Amino acid sequence: MLDWEKASEFYISVWTEVMKVPYGHTSSYGAIAKAINNPNSSRAVGLANRNNPIAILMPCHRIIGKSGNLTGYFYGLDIKQQLLELENPMSYAKQGTLF
Repeated sequence: MLDWEKASEFYISVWTEVMKVPYGHTSSYGAIAKAINNPNSSRAVGLANRNNPIAILMPCHRIIGKSGNLTGYFYGLDIKQQLLELENPMSYAKQGTLF
């Protein structure tokens, strides 16, 4: 059990939902907001992710923008990209060009 004693109920609900996103998959801030029955709280979901105290255990890097763009990662979007590539290279690896 994770100790989220000082966290708000909203943050706990967001983090609990984020932990459900499987390895190699992503979800969006909006989808997390809908899943916690607070559909207009996408930005607050992003803030909760930013305040995640245990990033090594909680896969907040798996949460992306609804358009599929990588957005808002505390450690930088390059790190978020690398983590997603590691988990799912077929979907997130940068594609090179032939010429």
